[in-house]
Amino acid sequence: TLWRTWQLYAMLFGVLAAAELASVVILLGWPTRRTVRFGAAAAAAPLVVWVLDRVLGILPAPDPWQPADTVLGITDQLAAGLQLVAVLGLLAVAARGPRPEPSVLRWVVASVALFPVIVLVLAVGAAGVTTAGGGFTGTGVPPGAVAPGALPAGQLSTVEYCRPGGIPLAMDLHTPAASPTPAPVVLNVHGGGLILG
Repeated sequence: TLWRTWQLYAMLFGVLAAAELASVVILLGWPTRRTVRFGAAAAAAPLVVWVLDRVLGILPAPDPWQPADTVLGITDQLAAGLQLVAVLGLLAVAARGPRPEPSVLRWVVASVALFPVIVLVLAVGAAGVTTAGGGFTGTGVPPGAVAPGALPAGQLSTVEYCRPGGIPLAMDLHTPAASPTPAPVVLNVHGGGLILG
C-alpha cells in the first residue's frame, strides 16, 4: 500500500528495514562495542523518521504511517516504542563494555525477561504487515466527490473513488454519449502490476 501511495517512502522504509536486518546479522556474528553502536543507530533511524513526521510534522504528505494504521490506529506508535526500547537497550549494552561469558542461568533469566518483548515485536510486526497489506475498500462516493451518474456524457473525467486514511485515490472515467440503449463497459487496468503507474 505504501508503494502505491508514494514510492519514495516505500524505498526509505525498505532501506531502513535492510539496515536493521543487517545490524541483527552483524550483532549476532560479531558482538563488539562498535557493532552494538551500529545496531543502535540502525534502530534509531526509523525512530527519527517517526519523530520528524508524527511529532514535528515536517515530512511531506502523504502520511507514510497511514497504511500501517488503517485498522489498529496505533501500529506506528507501538513500532516507535519498540524502536526506542531497542535504541536504549543497545546503548546500555555498548556503555557496559566487555563482560565475561554469561552462565546458563543468565541466559535463561535473559530469555524469560525478553520473552514478552519478543511476543510484542512479533505482534506489532504482524499487525503492521496485515493492516498495511491494502485491505481497504471504497465506501461509495466520498464526501464532496461527484457521483458517476452526474458526470457529463461523452467526456473524460477524473474522479475520486475512495479516500482511505485521507489519501484520495482517483480513476479516469469516460462516459459515453447519451443513448437510449445501454453502452458496454470497458475496464482498463494499468500494466504496472498494481505497483507502478
